[in-house]
Amino acid sequence: MNIFIRSTLCAVFFLCCLIILHPFSQCMGADPISINAQRMLSTEAKNTVIFMGDVDARQGDTAITCDEMTVYYKEKTNSDDTTSQVEKMICIGNVQATSGNFLGISKKMEYYAAERKIRLIGNAKAWKGNDLVQGEIISHFLDKGVSTVEKGSASGDGKVHVIINQDK
Repeated sequence: MNIFIRSTLCAVFFLCCLIILHPFSQCMGADPISINAQRMLSTEAKNTVIFMGDVDARQGDTAITCDEMTVYYKEKTNSDDTTSQVEKMICIGNVQATSGNFLGISKKMEYYAAERKIRLIGNAKAWKGNDLVQGEIISHFLDKGVSTVEKGSASGDGKVHVIINQDK
C-alpha cells in the first residue's frame, strides 16, 4: 500500500479513536468521521500528517476544531504488512473540543497515545454543562480518570478557577 495512503489512513484512524471519546473517555459507536481542512500534508520522512487551515474533525456529536492538527506516527513492520501506530497528536490555534455537554477550549491541545493523556494548554477552559474549570494547563489521563489543572491565568492571580452550579 502506498505510504501516502497508509499515512492518511493512519491519521483518520487516530482521529476516529480520539473523536469517539466522550468527553475523551466513552465510545460513541460507528458514526462516520468527517475531517475538513484547507490543506493536508503527509511527510514520510517525519512520519507526520498535518491538517492545516480551519480544521474540523467530527463524529456524531463530538468535534475538534483548530487552526492546525499534526498527527505523529511510527511504522511497525511484521512479516505480512507494514502498519502505522499513532504516537501523539498536536492541535494548535483556537482549539475547541466538544462532546455532548462537554466543551474544552485552549490555544493548544496535545494527545499522547502511550500515556493516553490529553492536555489543554494556554488559557484552558473546560465546561461540563454549566460547571467550569479554568487554568493555564488542564491534563486528563484517560485510563486513570485523573485530571489536573495548573496555573490559573485568566484573572492574573495565578489561581485555578472552578465554578460549580448546584442543583436547586
